[in-house]
Amino acid sequence: MPPTAPTVLLIEDEEANLKALTRLIRRQGYTVAGAMTGQHGLDLAEETRPDLAIVDLQLPDIYGEEVIRRMQLASPGTQCIVLTATGSAAKAFECLQAGATDYFEKPIVDFDRFFQVLRKAVEIRQLKKENARLRKGARGLDRLVGNSRPMQELKRLITEMGDFPFPVLITGASGTGKEVVAQAIHDSSKRRDERFLAINCAAIPEQLLESTLFGAEKGAFTGSDRRRIGLFEEASDGTLFLDEIGDMPLTMQAKLLRVLQQKEITRLGSNIPVKVNTRVVAATHQDLPRAVKDGRFREDLFFRIKVMEVAIPPLRERLEDVPLLAYFFIKELNAEYEREVQIDNSAMNSMAAYSWSKNNVRELRAALTRAFVTCKDESIQVTDLKLGDGMAISPAEAMFESESEGTSPNSALMAMSYRDAKEAVLDSFSKQYLETLLAETGGNVTRAADRAGMQRPNFRKLLKRYKVARPEGSQTVDG
Repeated sequence: MPPTAPTVLLIEDEEANLKALTRLIRRQGYTVAGAMTGQHGLDLAEETRPDLAIVDLQLPDIYGEEVIRRMQLASPGTQCIVLTATGSAAKAFECLQAGATDYFEKPIVDFDRFFQVLRKAVEIRQLKKENARLRKGARGLDRLVGNSRPMQELKRLITEMGDFPFPVLITGASGTGKEVVAQAIHDSSKRRDERFLAINCAAIPEQLLESTLFGAEKGAFTGSDRRRIGLFEEASDGTLFLDEIGDMPLTMQAKLLRVLQQKEITRLGSNIPVKVNTRVVAATHQDLPRAVKDGRFREDLFFRIKVMEVAIPPLRERLEDVPLLAYFFIKELNAEYEREVQIDNSAMNSMAAYSWSKNNVRELRAALTRAFVTCKDESIQVTDLKLGDGMAISPAEAMFESESEGTSPNSALMAMSYRDAKEAVLDSFSKQYLETLLAETGGNVTRAADRAGMQRPNFRKLLKRYKVARPEGSQTVDG
């Protein structure tokens, strides 16, 4: 199917000029629609959504500047060029401020420049349309980039659960794309045309989390000057994504459990229940069975949100998907910033061979974005990627290093079951991480929690769990 010719709307009240310009512009390969009044032109714009509108400044019904302003509402994204009589440059400048991209005095003398400006305006419009198409099209399974076996299995599972409104628990390491998967679950379901809302449970203080999720009546708390609708109500008939649910306080877990059981919420400051039909998709990077065992997560809530489970494979288990992900991210960046950056083969090979063991897809995207900004000649080279910069050896690698100082952690770990060995590695890392962080911040818990990207109460719980005390000599803990 041949590509559709760019469309130009010509609004000109002088019939002779309208016909002459229409013929000239059509010869350049454009589809042209004409109007002799501002209102007729706006009606055509709303109906046809042209790539470009050429607007005469002096129209019989609406002044050209006002047409430009209204054009932004009638056909958002349409580029505008103004035609003005000789000596009306000041008026034309007002049109530029209203949203026009350029102007020409009549009669047009330099048609080479005129058509050059037309081509540039149409190119900008089409780039923006393509960018919008990419953003809209990259929903659902389209955004789950990869053809590896783990990704094929993930897509199959999401498709199968689409017709069922049951809660879903997404698990996986940080940076694997849990919100993307949650969005795909929503977009693959019968709720796809309803709202998808997301919240990070670890990022909101406990005292605000309840009103954020369930809403609040006017006067429910200090500063509550109006009724606030919570996310459960806003997402009713749609999907609510609860990210990092493993960090939700126990008191809120009990309230969430009741909402999932009764399918109703009660706003803060009210005793009237409100029915909701909200599908919950939750996610965590934590080991929830371990959290249940430690008393940090309710067992009944765990089984309630785990009706269906999706485990996202880490990037290191699907390295064959790295080239597809890289091309996908670069295509998005090129569309957004109107560039044509390519990835050199050596850089692609380097990414495909790299051990993405820390932040997974997030790390890959960050490396490509940095390279996109700094690369020369629109080509990303190996040196632009800076893979591994500032990244320390992982705790697992440290535990499995060869014998040092006459001991062999290797043999000790290999004598354990996989689960016990994994927990030993994580516990050792967590304790060392917390001790180092407190030492570097002089025992200041507030600063340490900020560096760890955590709320201070949650950070304190970690300190207590791993029996980490502030270093000797520190004068304060909370700063």
